[in-house]
Amino acid sequence: MKKLLFVVLTLFAIQPVFADTEVDFSNSNVESQGEALYVAPQCPKISSDYAEALTTLRSMKNSILKEAGCETASEATTHLENLVLPGRSGALEIVKKNNGKMLSASDATKIENYANQVTLAVTDIFSLMGGSDCPVHEEKKSLMYKSLINIAFDALSSLGNVVGPYGAPLSVGFSALKGVLGGIYEYNENNSGYKFDVSETGRDEAKLYIQSLCAFYEFNLQAEKLLEASDRKNSYLNLENHLNNKIAFLTGQGVCNGCQDLANIVDDYQSTSPQALQLVKDINSANSEDLGTHLLDALQTKLWLEDQKNKLDIEEFEYNESVGPALLGKELEQLEEFLVYKEAEDFMHWIYDETRSSYKDYQSDVRDWVSSSYFDLEFFQKMTGRYRRSVEIAIPYTTVKKQKDFVSIYDYKEYLVNNTDKLPDYSWYKDAMLVEAEYNKSVKVLKNVNRFISSHNEYCSFFKNAGYYDAIHLKCNDPDMQAMNEAFLRQALPDPKLTNYLEQSKRERERLLSITGYTEEWSLHLPELFNQWNKIQDEQIKKLILK
Repeated sequence: MKKLLFVVLTLFAIQPVFADTEVDFSNSNVESQGEALYVAPQCPKISSDYAEALTTLRSMKNSILKEAGCETASEATTHLENLVLPGRSGALEIVKKNNGKMLSASDATKIENYANQVTLAVTDIFSLMGGSDCPVHEEKKSLMYKSLINIAFDALSSLGNVVGPYGAPLSVGFSALKGVLGGIYEYNENNSGYKFDVSETGRDEAKLYIQSLCAFYEFNLQAEKLLEASDRKNSYLNLENHLNNKIAFLTGQGVCNGCQDLANIVDDYQSTSPQALQLVKDINSANSEDLGTHLLDALQTKLWLEDQKNKLDIEEFEYNESVGPALLGKELEQLEEFLVYKEAEDFMHWIYDETRSSYKDYQSDVRDWVSSSYFDLEFFQKMTGRYRRSVEIAIPYTTVKKQKDFVSIYDYKEYLVNNTDKLPDYSWYKDAMLVEAEYNKSVKVLKNVNRFISSHNEYCSFFKNAGYYDAIHLKCNDPDMQAMNEAFLRQALPDPKLTNYLEQSKRERERLLSITGYTEEWSLHLPELFNQWNKIQDEQIKKLILK
């Protein structure tokens, strides 16, 4: 690993999940909310397999964990279920509502608490499974590890899609992170490597690799991207100073009627009392800048910030007193060596093999109807006394290497539809609807080629943005893959519908790339967020002067 990881992460107490209500700032213009300036590069994950993992977990609990000595592990599994089942829907709703945006203090705490609770529960089961009193068979233990990793990854991935107030990075506690990474490390220690090939088994292996890679990456973000204690503390102090100035201005004499009263009664950032909400409404109705909403946001963000600072102090103490972070860094380094530098190149080669296999399927599908229809065209020429090879259109080849007098399958299909008079009466291909159906069937196969090409490009972008380009640069510049892409485009671009399909895919890729960045740059961009309030404050000062 290129950097020694010194991890300082916030430690959260177990709290009820998603029990409180909060004021909705979604339609207001408060500076702590809005579009996130930076979100970490996203790992191109498959679905988290949450439902399948939970089903496996229940099966393991009901069979293996009832063995003698496993009762405690069974209870821990039940505890994990009881956390995930009610909590996950609330977490997903927050992410869905705020994806790419900064969360309120209340929502940020709910997301962090949920991820922390689930991760700690998974850690407990990992510890119990490693104990000698619970004789879990190795084969079933491996399945259990996979399921637990998927559940922890599912919970933690929500943190990678959102940021807190003012773009603050969200995190789980050090203990939770250390425990789950230990589980991943132990699982991969017993894994000699992934067996990628073009088969159902190989695809399952690729899926497992992606899940492990993305799980490692999410945990690595918690370790690398969430700042060292001193850096994060400075950002908190910077934000606290801004909030204090904002609150002092709004509660100052003559600025805002009722603002001091609001400051006196707000004492919770996870819920807002009816009295406070009514006071905010009254203050807002008296001015056009929604000063009540701005003050409530500042007061609640400050309360949240005080909690974050206290948790950071606890985590910093544990960090300074423990060898844990060094051990964690070593495990991350070994996981990185295995998942990135040992397996990533083989994984990228598997994508190429699947792309080539899908293109061969496309060639086979096209060959079936093109060869028979072209035979009919040639036979018609012979029937009318012409040289049978005087067909006006060349036979369309789907070879990867471009042929002379190239004709795309789309152009060939259009020729058949518009020249039914050049086919013998017995030919099925005089039926334009049949020709369209054959062509559309081929297009479905061709789209699968594009999906693998898109996966290739997406993983190359991910490895580049995540700092691992040196592991896969040869595969990302593979001339065989480039030739496959060119062959696909030769067939796709002549078709207006496919061109539109490709344009939509391109826009989605550009959207994903546009949100990549680094959360450690959070503190550098805080002043940009403060500018929004500074403009409002300047307007208020002008009004006071005019009075």
